[in-house]
Amino acid sequence: MRVLAGAFAAVILLGGFARAEITQITVTTGEYPPFTGQSLDGNGSVNEVVARLAEEADLDLTFEYLPWKRALEVVRKGKFTASSFWFYSEDRQEDFYHVGPIMNDKLVFFRRTDLNVEEWGELSDLSEYNFGAVTGYTYSPEFWELSATGVLNVEEASTDEANLRKLLAGRIDMFPMSELVGYHLIGQLFSAEEAAMLTIEERPLQISEGFLLVSRAIANADQLAKSLQQAVDLIEPVKGAQQHADAAAD
Repeated sequence: MRVLAGAFAAVILLGGFARAEITQITVTTGEYPPFTGQSLDGNGSVNEVVARLAEEADLDLTFEYLPWKRALEVVRKGKFTASSFWFYSEDRQEDFYHVGPIMNDKLVFFRRTDLNVEEWGELSDLSEYNFGAVTGYTYSPEFWELSATGVLNVEEASTDEANLRKLLAGRIDMFPMSELVGYHLIGQLFSAEEAAMLTIEERPLQISEGFLLVSRAIANADQLAKSLQQAVDLIEPVKGAQQHADAAAD
């Protein structure tokens, strides 16, 4: 099994996967270190799992790096085979097979240490605060529903980095992000003094499972998804929240 990355590659779809006629898949992905990233070892911890799934299914794999929204849409249209990785969404069931889970992680609210947040039980309890979010990210259905109805004041930005900078500048109060990704970014972007100004709400927004999305628009998608799902049972998913805990303990 070969893993290729970088240039566009054609998806070879020759028919029935059960007869090993699909030999190559192209998986769209984006930059989300340390889970996914073109410059990371193994293309990131989650994409490394995807590569192992392809190997178990005897498939050659190409990663195609794109902006996240486009990465999903080209797979939805069947231009590429699958996309790595996305949290589960019922709305996507019509267009994709969810293969996995291939990772799990704790989604938390990052905030400044000088913000005194009262104890809360429901998201609606946080209506007094200004939230950041990244356009196109899944988060949770409740989060976006409360945003759409005006219960939560949510200001969207294009990247997690932009939201972290807004948070540090006091332009937003909180925003949701993977605990592991957040601390990774903070370590990359800010000085020790700036990093010390940021923390998390210990109560998670949700514990999320990430999936490889296989396009239903490609030939023999059901057989391909079934074969990859069988491979999932042989591979340990990435456990982002536990990885962060382990790193903090070292």
